[in-house]
Amino acid sequence: MITVPEHPRDADFFARTRDLYDEIAVDFDRTRGKEPWEPLVKFMALDAVKDAVLVAKDATTTLDLGCGNGRNVALFLAAFPRACCIGLDLSLPLLLVARNVLPSRSRASLLQASMTHLPFRESTFDMVGSVAALHHSPSKHSMAGIAGQVARVLAAKGLFLFSVWWKWQSRFKSRVIKNILSLQRRPGLVHVPWTSAKDGSVHDREYYLLSRGECKALLRGRFAIVEWANLGGPGGSDNLFFLARASSKEKNET
Repeated sequence: MITVPEHPRDADFFARTRDLYDEIAVDFDRTRGKEPWEPLVKFMALDAVKDAVLVAKDATTTLDLGCGNGRNVALFLAAFPRACCIGLDLSLPLLLVARNVLPSRSRASLLQASMTHLPFRESTFDMVGSVAALHHSPSKHSMAGIAGQVARVLAAKGLFLFSVWWKWQSRFKSRVIKNILSLQRRPGLVHVPWTSAKDGSVHDREYYLLSRGECKALLRGRFAIVEWANLGGPGGSDNLFFLARASSKEKNET
């Protein structure tokens, strides 16, 4: 499978993001808590999602891509009771925090790596989840490369569950429109500064927000959409969730 090459500016962006989360890992963990994210729990309770997970109940390998402090790993382990789960993140301090969340002798393990270059063989996983991680990208181009990586490591008919911040949520709608009108090359890229709860320091952070159509474009040709929804956030619909099923490898190779 051909993947989208990474631009040097993209590599710099991911390095800055890693450095940021290295610095705020403890503060991030303190504000996010240890329980699975409520909007994710609601999405996985939707009938179409439950049915797809039930069909995949014999899955043996899952991946939490951009696992952060590890709070969603337990949910994936419960959904796929026969599967091991690898939690992958670029930030080592976040993984050290996640290690304290996971029970001893669990079916989970942790790995420091980049979602732009997944260090796994083709068709390794039956399910890949990526919760609030893909938007830590500098462009749709880089996200297309990540989607290609996910398609490569997913088994035929494997599941891809992901969430990103919605472009048209009320907090950022005017900013995105301003970016479009000013002919910004990357209108979905917005600043989302992190303010430390410990000392009030402000850390620069950027997200690339997506519309429903842009999410569907990321999946097109590689995945079939099972379900999607807008859930959570201050507006009640600020996050886009998608569950998709990987196409057959034969189809992708032709």
